[in-house]
Amino acid sequence: MVPGGVDFNLPEEIRELLAARNRLRDHYRFADLKFTLDGNLVGDIGEAVAAKLFGLRLLKRNGTGIDGEAPDGRTVQVKASGTIRARTT
Repeated sequence: MVPGGVDFNLPEEIRELLAARNRLRDHYRFADLKFTLDGNLVGDIGEAVAAKLFGLRLLKRNGTGIDGEAPDGRTVQVKASGTIRARTT
């Protein structure tokens, strides 16, 4: 579920990645290894999901903080986290 309560099916490639991570986490549960998805991987997943969900055209990385363009031409920056956080806005 995405903010606002919208159900969304993740793309198959991302579901496979998460399933593989979950299998690793389950296999090493005895050692309490979490295999959290951090940093660039989470951000890249967030961009891919946002592009699919909102129809964004992703732009090549250029260091400007602009990740893509919305269908109406507005530029967007996508933020993603590997943790569940309360929305403050």
